[in-house]
Amino acid sequence: MKAYLNFEGKLFLKNAKNKLMFLVFFVFLLLIVFFIYIRDVGNIEHTVYREMNNNRIAVGTLSASTYEDQDQSEFFDKLYSQQQLVAGQDVALRFENDEWLTEASLELAELQIELHKYEQLDELNDDLQEIVPSMHQAQTNRAFFSYIEEEVLPIMENRESAAGFLMTFFESFGIAAFLFLLLFSGSIISADFEHQTMVKGYPLTYERKTASKIAIYTVASFLSIVVLTAVFTGSLALLTETGLFNYPMVLYQSGSYDAVSLSAYAIRYFLYLFVLSLHVISLAAFLNTLTRNMYATLFAGLFLYALPFFIQIESAVWQWLPVQFYHVFHVLSGEAAYLTGVSSLSYLYGIGNLLIWGIGFIACIYMYQSMVSQKNQSHSKTAAIESI
Repeated sequence: MKAYLNFEGKLFLKNAKNKLMFLVFFVFLLLIVFFIYIRDVGNIEHTVYREMNNNRIAVGTLSASTYEDQDQSEFFDKLYSQQQLVAGQDVALRFENDEWLTEASLELAELQIELHKYEQLDELNDDLQEIVPSMHQAQTNRAFFSYIEEEVLPIMENRESAAGFLMTFFESFGIAAFLFLLLFSGSIISADFEHQTMVKGYPLTYERKTASKIAIYTVASFLSIVVLTAVFTGSLALLTETGLFNYPMVLYQSGSYDAVSLSAYAIRYFLYLFVLSLHVISLAAFLNTLTRNMYATLFAGLFLYALPFFIQIESAVWQWLPVQFYHVFHVLSGEAAYLTGVSSLSYLYGIGNLLIWGIGFIACIYMYQSMVSQKNQSHSKTAAIESI
């Protein structure tokens, strides 16, 4: 068994496709750095400035209108208040007053949550609707700034640090993780056809060989992502600055938004990523067993991955299917629950769902192989009888 594990491990590392994936992942990390330093991703000053401009233009369209209804008048007063609070954020940034900025941001988040209670919100024109963030975003902002206020943390004005890089990595890689894992494992079973002589040389059952492959690919692909990310983050800490690893990241859990430190979030994120790795490798092994073709496996996997993008409906059926849990950051941030209207699409539920489906895929591989073996034995017996 140990010799076979070593053999499969070497095959994984020598595989030209996997080497290409290491390179692609490295380029992906470089792109994150590019967007942080060149495109100013995560720069709070630029974000507040854009919001202030958008608010000023949109609210300016209301000046010529009068509203006789009391509820309408109250609603639009709150829109004006939002504009003032965003302007207050801008002033606080200019004076580098983190306490003022935190208070204004918290008050703004509470106001935006309250705005969603008004029916008039749905009747606004497009410009005005754009300046009111979704309930999901407003609750995320409230949890984020509440944590900063409680822990008395300074505001991270940009992400030009190791901690800022890691935050951006979590937000961006979450949507691509499934694709990386699928490309790593697209030929997990069909690759044996290229090494049939060597594979048959190991006296192991098909079940044990398949289990070994899934284990190796899961651990190897997961460690590849974690190690490269850790090395890249450490290098940035040496070249720039470490940043605040106790800075908040918001985690959604069954209807509530709670902020945790970046280091605590990283542990949860990578645990979820490990479970997703096991699930995707098991799925790829199952599809590869059925199709015996890498391209067919990749096509089927991509179809499942893209399904939530094309079918965005509010239905409880999503909580039973694994496809909504393939987008890591969407699940952890609560966006998946918000878009589908299913509050159970959360971190712990996602881990359980992916594990159950992953085990189910492995069980299906074993049952399928058992059926094939029985069929082959039946054909062999028939052929033997006919030859007599």
